[in-house]
Amino acid sequence: MALSNKPVKFSLLIISIFIIFVISFAQFGLERLKGYTKESVREKLQTVLISNHKTIHIWIDQRKSDVTNLTRNVELVNLVSNLIYEHQGRIKPLYVSTVSQLKKYLSSEINVNSDVEFYVVSKNGRTVASNQGGQVGKINFLQTQAREDFNRVFKGESVFISLADSGDTYNYFIVSPILNQRGVSFAAIVVKIDPSIEFSSITNLGRLGVSGETYAFNKTGVLITETRFSNIAEVHINDSGNDTKDKVSFFDIKIASDSGENESGSRLKRAIEGDASFYIDDYRNYRGANVMGAWLWDDELGFGLATEIVFSEGMQSYHEIKNIIIIVLCLTALLSIILFVLIQISQKDSERKLKKAYALLEQRVIERTKELQGAKDNLVKVNKELETLSTIDGLTDVFNRRYFDLHLDKEWKHCVRDEKSITIIMFDIDCFKNYNDTYGHQKGDECLKAIGHMLKTSGLANRPGDLVARYGGEEFIILLVDASIKYAAYISNKVRNCIRELKIPHETSIVSDDFKFVTVSLGYARLINEGNYSPADLIKFADEALYLAKAQGRDCVIDYFSGKEVSEVAVI
Repeated sequence: MALSNKPVKFSLLIISIFIIFVISFAQFGLERLKGYTKESVREKLQTVLISNHKTIHIWIDQRKSDVTNLTRNVELVNLVSNLIYEHQGRIKPLYVSTVSQLKKYLSSEINVNSDVEFYVVSKNGRTVASNQGGQVGKINFLQTQAREDFNRVFKGESVFISLADSGDTYNYFIVSPILNQRGVSFAAIVVKIDPSIEFSSITNLGRLGVSGETYAFNKTGVLITETRFSNIAEVHINDSGNDTKDKVSFFDIKIASDSGENESGSRLKRAIEGDASFYIDDYRNYRGANVMGAWLWDDELGFGLATEIVFSEGMQSYHEIKNIIIIVLCLTALLSIILFVLIQISQKDSERKLKKAYALLEQRVIERTKELQGAKDNLVKVNKELETLSTIDGLTDVFNRRYFDLHLDKEWKHCVRDEKSITIIMFDIDCFKNYNDTYGHQKGDECLKAIGHMLKTSGLANRPGDLVARYGGEEFIILLVDASIKYAAYISNKVRNCIRELKIPHETSIVSDDFKFVTVSLGYARLINEGNYSPADLIKFADEALYLAKAQGRDCVIDYFSGKEVSEVAVI
């Protein structure tokens, strides 16, 4: 068959244009996909970094609380009081005995948290006791090197202090005042903590992906926590730019050169200057790996955090899709050519068969038309069922999260336009894991069904725009449109009371010794003039209020903006 005639040339031109269009469109799509993938990794890195930062603050607050509780011990206060008296009066035999008792008492407490050292410092700044002994009788180094923070201690405040040692090493201390019977600080306990224990465990747990890691660093760029690669042979980039392979300890690792001119050095400098940055284009980290990362610096704590993931893993989904698209494009081009040839060869034969098939087709059309009408009727019925399934949670019979998100977006726009308030109430079942572990997951499902039935039948969302939905797991969410502050508090407490009235047994609940039934913790947030916020912000506020309700003992209602528990409202 000759391919030089005009119809054949025209067909070749159409196929060529089609292939060029598909390739161009695929290239455009890949560039967009690459950008979306990087943005997705950035959001995940931000989440991991912020979570680690908050966890470290919580851990430090807990350590300050532990040391503060230690200083409130009457036995310790008496020992320190005697010690200072004997030290000032130079009553050496008694002083030595008291120091021995104090070391024995404090060492047992210090060893629980694997802390490094402790010092007892009098109000004049002199060390009167230490488990190391070298500082006794001298002005304590914190008095001279961290005077402002140290003075806060003798005003009754427990503080966390980071202090540079010789070289690049930083030390970290918890300092708490010791109060006399009148509540006046007369001494302080200084506890030197080891960042390689709990501090490192926090950063090691908070990572993204298989190759990801989170680590903390000081102002000189030295790691102060163990990374996943601290104690194994890894490739590092030295200041000259050469690869070296060695077994290292994390206090020996610098994430930036001394000049600060390499890639990590530039990021370290920006982090210390307060620029919490995200780097979705790859750079070489302290191990020489090409990574994507997020960095921040905490002036209060005196160190920074970085979360990284190897670039190839972060972009793995993009490269996999890219390879698939390239293969598909090649196959498409090949198939187009093959099909073109086959079409030309089979065209005449197809025309002959087409005439024969036309008569048969006409007969079948009549038969199939009847079948299609029946199928159409069935499809309408199925579509209605699918619409219900797509909006209703199958277990609790309330709206699901997908429908809630769509409804919230619509009502948010209405409230912004009409300057109406919008309220989100979030709550979940207290100690629900204990409930499942005790009664089994089938009973857990029955518990969720009972709560879902109560939410549907108790008139909580009867007003226009209001909605109740299951948000996920044992968590539920309520949307209130144009609700007053009192009405939001009323509905929140009504949910809490209605669930208590269900009296679903929960023997393993830790909420109350007297009320061994299922309870819930609730948090709500109410906004008006929402133009400066987004629906995600409002959900986040309500979720933080819920978290605060959990922290305050559960089975209560917390208003996000006041941060306080809200009691029942008698009149709406």
